[in-house]
Amino acid sequence: MDLSNLRIEASVAGATWTFKVHYSALFTTQEINAGFLFADTAKIMEDDDVDDDLVANWAPQDFYRPSRTRHDFVWTFRVHEDAVDTELGGEEIYGKVALRNVTTSSGWIMKDTGILQVSPG
Repeated sequence: MDLSNLRIEASVAGATWTFKVHYSALFTTQEINAGFLFADTAKIMEDDDVDDDLVANWAPQDFYRPSRTRHDFVWTFRVHEDAVDTELGGEEIYGKVALRNVTTSSGWIMKDTGILQVSPG
């Protein structure tokens, strides 16, 4: 299992920001044939020099058994502009995606999207 093609996009309507985290989950034929159960989730963060700020917490986990070696997913988050506006000036937003094999109790694989510059407010 692995994660690839991670990216984030944003749009705003009034005071509501919508962030979409796109990614591909990759599986081996052995993982598919074994019928393993997988879980994934995502969250939205704001990049800082010391501690990154949480914009939207982990989404509820999605559970599935892959039927092909690549599955493409999109997580959508809607947040008020106050959650996005964490500092003076522009914000550096990214998505963090996590994937794990539930059947084998593996640890989470976590990867980040690239940084997206936004200017709330």
